[in-house]
Amino acid sequence: MSDDDKKDKHILTREEFDKQMKYMEEVFPNLPFPRDWSDAGIIGMDWKYRLSDVYHQRIDSNDRNVPIIMEQFCWFVANREPIPLELSSYVARAFHDYLRHGQSLEVAFQIKGGVGANRKRNYDGLPYPRELFDLMWEVVANNLSIHKAKLISKKSESTLNDYLKKRDLVDDALFSFIMTFETTFYRHLNEEEQERLKVFVPDYKYIAMNQKSTLEKIKKQDEEFALKQELEKRRTQFNTDTSDES
Repeated sequence: MSDDDKKDKHILTREEFDKQMKYMEEVFPNLPFPRDWSDAGIIGMDWKYRLSDVYHQRIDSNDRNVPIIMEQFCWFVANREPIPLELSSYVARAFHDYLRHGQSLEVAFQIKGGVGANRKRNYDGLPYPRELFDLMWEVVANNLSIHKAKLISKKSESTLNDYLKKRDLVDDALFSFIMTFETTFYRHLNEEEQERLKVFVPDYKYIAMNQKSTLEKIKKQDEEFALKQELEKRRTQFNTDTSDES
């Protein structure tokens, strides 16, 4: 069962949490191949987490991430489930690099790579400077040139240039930017916007973080919330007006 097909999650009771943890620790490891790693969300190790880690955070080594991602791919195929866009894009690009560019499978699937678990970064609670995120927003979302975007930033150009030289900061900021962009505009980046991402990383490969169906659900929830807020505002105003008249 894919993430989008699951029912809205509720806050687990302690008993439910312990039951799921026991399942993941004692039952899940012994299930036959391929297993559904969507269930591993309870321990923060689902396949989407692993896929984002391949491209961005490097919290775990890719020789651990990639087998889990590919097992999930096999699970979707074996169960005749639709393969999520972000997963099929990863596999397609890897085979493209292998077949058309002569890369080894280890390189194409990015199994070879560093681990960034020991990086210590804290920018007001974020793993990247907020100004770097804002710079990306101006360039990619608002279509400003990098020069103009730097001019309106609160940080000096030299500081921004220092940030841009650090690939790990740029990767983390891009990851956050893409998630924010998709859930703000309820869509994937178009080709022009994807091209503008390359201002920051010339070889950047855009991976959609949310399925279109997920974005549609988020949009619907946001619209319902906005309507509820508007109705509440009108109700409050009506009660105030009625009270004043009496």
